[in-house]
Amino acid sequence: MQNHKFKLIDNTYPLEDAKEILISLLCDKIRFINQKIFSIEERFGTDTKHLKARVQELKEEKARLKQSFKNLKNDDCEIEICCDVQLTVHEQAVKVK
Repeated sequence: MQNHKFKLIDNTYPLEDAKEILISLLCDKIRFINQKIFSIEERFGTDTKHLKARVQELKEEKARLKQSFKNLKNDDCEIEICCDVQLTVHEQAVKVK
């Protein structure tokens, strides 16, 4: 696969829809990482501090985002969301046994 880039979100939304979209994305990512943590700990018993730290970062971002939406004075505003996904392929060396 070559490097790849695409637009995940590129639109303007009413306040409540924008909030729902962004909070949902954060919740899905948190859920995904938590499942990964559980799987790694159960199967391998290895350290998952870096993943737990990422979950904490995402939870803090979710709280900041919710507060930002709360602080908006005009409930009738629209929110423009632009979210690109960029994939970069990093080839790993073949391990010799």
